[in-house]
Amino acid sequence: MFEKEGSYQSKISPPSSWFYLCLMSLITVPISFVLLITIIIVRFYVVGRISKGPAPPPNDVSRRRLSNLAVERQTAY
Repeated sequence: MFEKEGSYQSKISPPSSWFYLCLMSLITVPISFVLLITIIIVRFYVVGRISKGPAPPPNDVSRRRLSNLAVERQTAY
């Protein structure tokens, strides 16, 4: 009788642990996916901001080069 009860309890306890494991995974996996997606979005947003930030100086440099070319053309004549 005691052995059967022990085996019965041992049969019952793994499903409960699996149930808690599945419950925790159902809770944690979506949260981890949401965090991952937000981190990716923030990274792309920051990279976009960084790429937009240094973009004006190259434009200024290209304008300076064009103005220098114009000055060189004027001096060539």
